[in-house]
Amino acid sequence: MPVNIACIGGGLRFEALSDVIRLMPDRFRVVAVCEPDAHRSALAAQRWPEARIVSDVEALLPADEIDAALVLTPDFSHSSVATTLLRHRISVFIDKPLATSIKEADEILRASLSSGALVYVGHNMRFMPVIEEMKKLIDSGAIGRPLTFWIRHFIGRGGDYFFKDWHACNTLTGGLLIHKASHDLDALAYMTGAQFTAVSAIASRQVYHQCERRDPSLPQPPIVQSVDHWPPRSQRDIHPYADAYDSAIMSLQCVGGMIGTYMQCHFTPDYWRNFCIIGDAGRIENFGDSSGNGDIRVWNQRRAGYDAQPDVVVPLGTDPLDGRTHDGADQRMLEDFYLSLTTHQQPRTNVMDARMCIAAGELALKSIDTGGHYDLAYPPELKQ
Repeated sequence: MPVNIACIGGGLRFEALSDVIRLMPDRFRVVAVCEPDAHRSALAAQRWPEARIVSDVEALLPADEIDAALVLTPDFSHSSVATTLLRHRISVFIDKPLATSIKEADEILRASLSSGALVYVGHNMRFMPVIEEMKKLIDSGAIGRPLTFWIRHFIGRGGDYFFKDWHACNTLTGGLLIHKASHDLDALAYMTGAQFTAVSAIASRQVYHQCERRDPSLPQPPIVQSVDHWPPRSQRDIHPYADAYDSAIMSLQCVGGMIGTYMQCHFTPDYWRNFCIIGDAGRIENFGDSSGNGDIRVWNQRRAGYDAQPDVVVPLGTDPLDGRTHDGADQRMLEDFYLSLTTHQQPRTNVMDARMCIAAGELALKSIDTGGHYDLAYPPELKQ
């Protein structure tokens, strides 16, 4: 029987997941959409003509006909929206990241504990073929026990997507080391079981803060990703109050002694993620990260020097759901959410890992500002 859901937010993520939900009529029925913008709410009504369209979350309540809600609003509103729904015992799917600060993440967790309603964090990278395959190899013992890592996120669309709208403002995202890095750190936690204990970071504003900024009195232009926007310093219409860093490096310590680094750069010419994980019996690394485009390589025999030929190569084959959003990961994620709601199986995503990624990003930004090294900690009542 389908689960009745409300969609909170009518933006790009709503559009993408609406397309997926249409493929799952036996799993979900959209009965309500909440969107304050008149144009977007009109589009939502066209997409889901049988759904109730409202402009405010409070207008949904009480909501006896709603079993769960998808929180697809901008990051800075996740906490207020989710806690309102949880207090009415409505389970929530929160699009990643969980929140924009440790305080807001903990408010969500406390509301969930109080109500007994489920919080499912939409970390869809756990369902991407490249992450699934790397986890299988690590779990098989291909590199032994993971001990160190390097994560490089080449964000070739940075000037198009993240420095022209609200993403460019640290007060609205908690910083791009939350908005972007939380996805990669969560994927690492899934693949290796990493639990972060301490962080330090450095960052810079090297390119986009030198570009032409939009006059604050002018409306935001449409955000368009274009290979013609090159070189990066040719970008225009940068957010007038942008203060996000366009290049950053985090150093992380983990339970059990594993250490590693995460780097993101928003002015590279390409867009993909590279995970390099070294254990006490080998190294694993992906080259390319999308279905049918790249492979995963393992070196687990001793060499005398450089050797481009790995011992194991696993091609990133074409996924059965290839062509759908995020290589089919969104559909697999929503299937997992459905089963978590209806059979009470343990979700593949993990709310405490998601909270840990928020803490790492927030304290990394603090480290950048102060030059300090900070320990992560959990309130005892939230430990599971």
